[in-house]
Amino acid sequence: MRKFIIIFSLFILACVFSFSDTIKFVSGDFYPPFIWVDASGNPQGFSVEFLDLLEKETGLDFELELMPFSEALERIENGKADMINLIFKTPEREKYILFSKPLFEIESNIYYRKNLNVANISDLNPYIVGAVKGDANVEIAMNINPKLVFRFFDSFSDLIEAVKNMEIDVFLMENFTASYYFLKNDLVNTFKKIDLSKQYVYLGISKNREDLLTTVDLALDSLKSYINDFLSLYYTERKVSEIPRWILIIGFVALIAGTFIFYVVVAINNYLKKEVETKTKDVQLKNEELQSAYEEITAMNQELSATNEELESAYEEISNYQNQLDEILSFTSRIASENMTEETYFKESSKFLLDNIHGLEFSMFISIEDGVLNALVYSKNHNFTKFRIENFSKEIIDCFDENSKLLEAEVFTSKYQAMNFKDYILKNELFPSKILTYPIRIGQKIHSFLALGIQDEKLYLQNKVKIEKILKTLSIFFNLNEYSKEKAVFQKKLIIVFTKALEYYDTYTKGHSVNVANYASKISEKLGFESERISKIYWAGLVHDVGKIFVPQSVLNKSEKLTDEEYELIKLHPLKGYELISEIEGLKDIAEIVLYHHERYDGKGYPYGKKGDEIPIESRILCVADSFDAMTSDRPYKKSLTLEEAIEELRKNSGTQFDPEIVSVLIDILLSEFNHRSSMNA
Repeated sequence: MRKFIIIFSLFILACVFSFSDTIKFVSGDFYPPFIWVDASGNPQGFSVEFLDLLEKETGLDFELELMPFSEALERIENGKADMINLIFKTPEREKYILFSKPLFEIESNIYYRKNLNVANISDLNPYIVGAVKGDANVEIAMNINPKLVFRFFDSFSDLIEAVKNMEIDVFLMENFTASYYFLKNDLVNTFKKIDLSKQYVYLGISKNREDLLTTVDLALDSLKSYINDFLSLYYTERKVSEIPRWILIIGFVALIAGTFIFYVVVAINNYLKKEVETKTKDVQLKNEELQSAYEEITAMNQELSATNEELESAYEEISNYQNQLDEILSFTSRIASENMTEETYFKESSKFLLDNIHGLEFSMFISIEDGVLNALVYSKNHNFTKFRIENFSKEIIDCFDENSKLLEAEVFTSKYQAMNFKDYILKNELFPSKILTYPIRIGQKIHSFLALGIQDEKLYLQNKVKIEKILKTLSIFFNLNEYSKEKAVFQKKLIIVFTKALEYYDTYTKGHSVNVANYASKISEKLGFESERISKIYWAGLVHDVGKIFVPQSVLNKSEKLTDEEYELIKLHPLKGYELISEIEGLKDIAEIVLYHHERYDGKGYPYGKKGDEIPIESRILCVADSFDAMTSDRPYKKSLTLEEAIEELRKNSGTQFDPEIVSVLIDILLSEFNHRSSMNA
């Protein structure tokens, strides 16, 4: 009976509205998964399908118009629209909007990058929070923390573009839409969230269309099952998409050979980077405390002196840490670029370990192939010995485990009586008290073992973290050495690692390669290049300075004017970069772009003095992008130019150093971005 009454009421209301005007229905223009515009310009999504069903239920004719959400709110407030799509109810909006029955509940969150030191919403004061104009959640957030500073965007797509470009580190968004953008832009594991609110969404109706509210509410009762089906489908898809990080990594390894090891290398480098950043922050904190102590009380001379010594110790520790990092990068760079045998690799690795970690007596590499146990031993006296046992007992390998462990030296050496290992230790005057065993894996399989003879357990504990870092790094590059024999394409990934390493090696180029790649790709897009060509130019921008690895660090970071000899070393880096990249199969085109990126339009560049159209246009683009970023970046020998000064410098050198057409395109891009930022901040 109730269903009959609803249907009858809808019929009567439909008859009434059949003689009325078309219902003007406004909506935000990009609100996935609820509404968006496809490549053909047609609206798509839940709201479009739901509006069709609403037309059939009510007999009304809805005219859908898409626009920025803030403009849609203005339309409904001014009576220029009859209905608005999916909004939250607030006291302010209830002054000029009638709200339908609730459709469903949406969770809203504040998202922040994982590397930020944020625990709750009160920690967000130092950051600018991105939000879409008109978002009701802004008021909720401000009620919790009135000190928040917001930057408003016309649409979600503009907000996410700013997030991708690292302009925004914190933003406010509903979880439906955030999930869509995270998956689309590969940001799933980049952000954490702070729960903000859970609110129902409604259809909003103009105050002067109260008659329309009754019709819509009756129709919503009939369409409740469709709404529930949509939510059930969305959450099912979302659950499937939220795969744990380790499963994604394993799947990625299955699809692209060799990527697993590359990922581990990047993770280790990031770990080392974070360690340096953490220690730097500690030093900065101590420095601030020291400065505060000076200002507050001068009588605390003894405490100040102690703090000073602690600060100097911390600086020395960071310096030592940086030196260790440089040594590891130098070592790994060399072994990755040389075609080493397993034996040579072990010798070089062992020499590096014994020279850099005090208290190590020997390094032992053990592998088992075809039932034969092979052991290579390298002592602190630089003696190298091979052992081989064809019929070995299981006891020999019982002391090894899937994880690293520390054994008594007597227990370990007694296992190797058959190959006179104990005699070797005595002969070389080695006195280990403990043996550290460390498994080397290729993928998930244990390939071999390293054993380190430790003279003093206390000394080992002091150097434990350092030893584990070096062992992990050596193990990773052992994997890289193995993979490079089978997967030539992996060398392409290795170039990225060295590009990141260059940021540690040359402190003033951090972020420079990414900036150059971005500027170069924007210029290429403006010139109408196809996507594949733009990708090559972007890639070349990332690796254009990789040849600087071959330039001494003292030259790269020198604050005074370079000598002629030092400048000649710098001029080698395009050629060295070309030699390194061209060795990688499939990257010859990228190598040539890098080779000519310091040639000048007037022929006075290097390394070959090419001019005009003799220089590939990709290299000319890279030259302009590289020079602009250098102009606007601080260096030890110069301060950065302002945007206006840099543009004037580009114009001044147009036709001599730079291709005039490319200069013109870059200036248009820079002015457009500047005007856009100015309008946003107005």
